[in-house]
Amino acid sequence: MKQTINDISEGKVYFLKQKGKVFGFICFTPLLLILAYMFAHGVCNKRPTKIIIGLVVKVAVFCFFIAIPTSIFSSIYMADYLHEKGFVECTSYSPGISSDFYVYDEQFCDEEGVVISYKIKKWLLKKNGQGEPSLDEFKEIMTLYLSEYYELFN
Repeated sequence: MKQTINDISEGKVYFLKQKGKVFGFICFTPLLLILAYMFAHGVCNKRPTKIIIGLVVKVAVFCFFIAIPTSIFSSIYMADYLHEKGFVECTSYSPGISSDFYVYDEQFCDEEGVVISYKIKKWLLKKNGQGEPSLDEFKEIMTLYLSEYYELFN
């Protein structure tokens, strides 16, 4: 993540896929460990003591109440940071709850690309670090991928 932020500052990154909520979901890791612990007790056919169950419930509630706000704030912070650096969120390439996709120039966000967003995102991400991408080349690739798509599904 630190390397990506450095690359953004240096102007090496033109397209970016990120999921700011990940930081908050790291707080859910203890819950997975607790579930594994409880599962191990079930496999061994042992019941944990009431003290352990109480501790597990307290840790689970604490992690839940830390994880939700952290995921919201980290997502907002990352979005603000990227907008501050001049990136624009491209909702055409990030439908639903998938990772957010950012472009440095709104012209690279074409609504027709929603049906081929996987291929377009992959191509755009490859262009990072190769100098400023050409809009004409992007339009050619978009036309090629769309023609392949329509040929396949029509």
